[in-house]
Amino acid sequence: MYHTDMYGSLTYMNEYTHPIPWYTSCRQYLHRYVRITTKDGNVYDGFIADVNPENVTLAIPTCEAEGADDRQFGFGRRRFRRLALPLFLLSSLFLLPFFGGGFPYWY
Repeated sequence: MYHTDMYGSLTYMNEYTHPIPWYTSCRQYLHRYVRITTKDGNVYDGFIADVNPENVTLAIPTCEAEGADDRQFGFGRRRFRRLALPLFLLSSLFLLPFFGGGFPYWY
């Protein structure tokens, strides 16, 4: 089975390289704290910020706080670095517990 992406390139897809199961899994965990392992061995922890049929975007928390000197008791807003990963590179996806505060918002 061949697949044409949004840029017009033709690639061969089989049951091992097809990104649709990864797309549905990432949509299920949207705005959740996850650990993603890629096929090249890299491991990323972060919130799934956006998912489209070709990429997943992670919001990875950083150690630096914005405005920590301006706020009472030294609590500032947490900063996030965005990282877009192609779905065909994903090897595993795990839901992780998040013990921080504020994001994601639990209703």
